[in-house]
Formats: sequence, C-alpha cells, structure tokens
Amino acid sequence: MRYHVGLSRGSFAHDLENVQVVFHGINKSGSLAMAEVMREAYHSAGRGSEFVSHYHNTKTETKVFHAHVDSLVNRHSFVVGHYLFGSLSPSPSRVWLTLLRHPLPRIVSCYQWLKTKNDAAGNEPFLSLLDFVRRGKGIAHSQVSQFGAGYGVNAPSRRKRLSARDMYEISVDQMDANVYLLGISEYFEESIFAFAGVCGLDSVLPWARDNRNKGRRLVTELTEDEAGAIREHYEYDFRLYEYALARFREQTLRLGLKGEVLGQYKAACKAEYKDRIVDREPG
Repeated sequence: MRYHVGLSRGSFAHDLENVQVVFHGINKSGSLAMAEVMREAYHSAGRGSEFVSHYHNTKTETKVFHAHVDSLVNRHSFVVGHYLFGSLSPSPSRVWLTLLRHPLPRIVSCYQWLKTKNDAAGNEPFLSLLDFVRRGKGIAHSQVSQFGAGYGVNAPSRRKRLSARDMYEISVDQMDANVYLLGISEYFEESIFAFAGVCGLDSVLPWARDNRNKGRRLVTELTEDEAGAIREHYEYDFRLYEYALARFREQTLRLGLKGEVLGQYKAACKAEYKDRIVDREPG
C-alpha cells in the first residue's frame, strides 16, 4: 500500500525542482533504509533517472562518483552516499540533507559492524566494546566528525588535531549554514515524508529495517559501565543529537507533518524499529 505524503513544494522555503538534493548518509544511521524508500518512490513516479546512489553502485570509484554528481547540478537529482560532505565542488544549485541517530545504539552498531568484519577476516580477537569506546575518544566513528571534519582533502589532519568539542561546534555551524533538511532515525516516518516532500514525490511505501548488522546488542542489554562509557566519551555526539532533535521538532511543526495518513504510515512501520529511544513525539 502506498501512502500519500501530502507535502507540496510550497511547504518548503524554496522551489527545489531544478536543484540537486544531496543526502549525506552517516554510517549506521539508517541511511540505506532511507535510500531504499526514496529509490522506490523515484522509480514509482517515473523519475528513476534522478536517483543517484553510491550505495547501489559500490563498484564505482569514489572520485568517479563525485565527478558524476558534480556534473548533475544543473537539474534535479537526489544523490545519496557516505563521505560526501566537504568532498563535492561548490554549487549554488545544491542543498544538503542528512539523518542523525541516537548515539547509544549507533555506537554499538558501529562496534558490531567492525567486529563482525574483523572476525570474518580471521584477525586477532576484536576490542571489547569498552575499549572500543575509550579508544574512540568521542571522535572515531562519531557523528560530530561527519560535519566537524568533513571529507575534504584536509579531513584526516583535522581529525587528528581537533577535539570532539571543536568538531561539535563546527558541526552546528556547518549544519545551520548548509543542511537544508534534517532527519532523525528515531522518527523515521516523519523524516521520510519530509525527504520525499522536498523532492516533490507524492507517495511512499513502508520502510524496511536494514538487517545486515547481525549480532548487535540492544541498548537494554548493555552494562551500566558500557552505556556510561558511551555517554561519557561521546558526550558531543549526544549534544549534536539534541541540537538536531530540537531543529527537527521545529521542522516537523513548520511542515505540518501530522494527520491521519502519517499516523497510518507510522502504524504500518512500527515493527521495523529495533532499538528506538524516544522521549516524546516531535510534533
């Protein structure tokens, strides 16, 4: 069953019909699940050629993909991939979207993904979650590094030089200045409706959880020491998430994201959440 998004282009600040929309996918945030929904919606609308995804073309070299993206800025396209912010050429015909996730389940997800790859390769036993978090120092695999350091040519040196606090402050400035629309993984349905609406898509199918990260523990299965260490060492990821959540709530109210259809869509997708941490609904 398809669900009508109910957002016209007039719901947004600008007409993006001829603008490139770039979705900077943060690792382990649900970006592939979002990309799958958007991909289907574009194809259903007869606009499949406008959907440009590195997730679905993983064999394409990064530089080749970036050059292709840069060649499309004079007409509408929806671009999705990892490591995009700071790596594309500047253009007045481009806006940015991103999706943030609560840091507790996200860090555990990053850990399990890397542990599984390590174990499959037959390497030495992987770090414990506590050691992984402590060594990360709030920077490795963080959300603040995505926008605080970015993915330009100087990103590696910034990751070594800047503190997590520095990256948090830069991230807020960068996101205020450059990110047109925010999504929140814990409010995936509202995020889908907003993403589809800004791209002029009328309807979407229910989303499906990405089940590739086998063996990941739930937040409720963490020890107090493990959960406390994540909160301590990734303090600035939590701060960035709170910033994004506040902005997302304002965005949801501004766009009028509520009503019977959204409620039906949320009910249809309810079982897809695996580890959802929320305090209240965003509207």
